[in-house]
Amino acid sequence: MTNAEALLPQGEILKITDGIVDWVQAERQVSNTDRNNYLDRFDEQRRLLALPMDNPANQMVNKLFSHIQRLPIWFEAFASDPNDDYQTGKIIFSPLMLLSGRYREQLFFQATDQEDYYRRKAALGDLKVEVGDAVAHRISTLGETELDLPTLQATSQVCIKTALKAEEEINLRAASGEDFGLEESPALASIRAGERLWTEFAADLIVYARQVRGGNLAAVPLLEAKSISDEPQVYYPFTT
Repeated sequence: MTNAEALLPQGEILKITDGIVDWVQAERQVSNTDRNNYLDRFDEQRRLLALPMDNPANQMVNKLFSHIQRLPIWFEAFASDPNDDYQTGKIIFSPLMLLSGRYREQLFFQATDQEDYYRRKAALGDLKVEVGDAVAHRISTLGETELDLPTLQATSQVCIKTALKAEEEINLRAASGEDFGLEESPALASIRAGERLWTEFAADLIVYARQVRGGNLAAVPLLEAKSISDEPQVYYPFTT
């Protein structure tokens, strides 16, 4: 038995992994049709990624800033009532959207053209393996961490600082153009670290939500994978 299995049954670890991956896949599909479909314009977005981070035209970085800025506000609402399903789904929504954004960024670096970008986006590549590894690793460490609201809030702040620092490095690599079209590169190493960061924070929140619901993973909610402006509804992905 692994350390992770000692804390949660293997079946529940797999359900968390599948729930996260399915959410990212759903968000990828929705983004083809909603107001954010401009983010799928490969040539344009790759060019904009090379702009300075403080340039309003750098749309990927602007999205990152937007999601990060609202995380503390959403956490405060969640902390006021961790049993509220909507607020719980909303706070988990935040790292999931940040994970999805970093994965999109990964594809902009790896792909060679628009067609290759769409192919990679549909396939999701090795994301399930990476998410599964991150979830299992994080759960295996939770026995050493008191999982409570102050700890989760502190973790969120560390995630924000780490993500912003990593994005500075990614932006420099984008400006150089040296990492575009490569399967492995310094930029991709930073992006994958960001994917793991947000996956592990999502796992923390899911495990905590399970904890306050009496250990019932099936009762843990998520919000639908679409823009928060479209009023996504609560659903329960961990029931099957």
